[in-house]
Amino acid sequence: MNQKWIQRAIETYRYHAQKLKENKHWRLSDTAKALRRSLGSISEDVLIAEWLKEHDAEIKRFKYCKDALSYIRERQQQLECDTSHLDNNA
Repeated sequence: MNQKWIQRAIETYRYHAQKLKENKHWRLSDTAKALRRSLGSISEDVLIAEWLKEHDAEIKRFKYCKDALSYIRERQQQLECDTSHLDNNA
């Protein structure tokens, strides 16, 4: 299965991370402008790349980027609910 969106996410993340090392004031919007892409697409790529670090198999099972993003957002929401539940019991 050819998942170009995964490679794009990794390359975007690496580019952004390198620029951030060079300039601590570098922002996602700077990466978007430099790569001539929307801020939203850059943000999604960085999110995917970050999730790949811990959840490689889960993310790579998706054929389409939009499905991976839906999964990530759903998991984030579950994690936030779990964490807020713990906070309420403290």
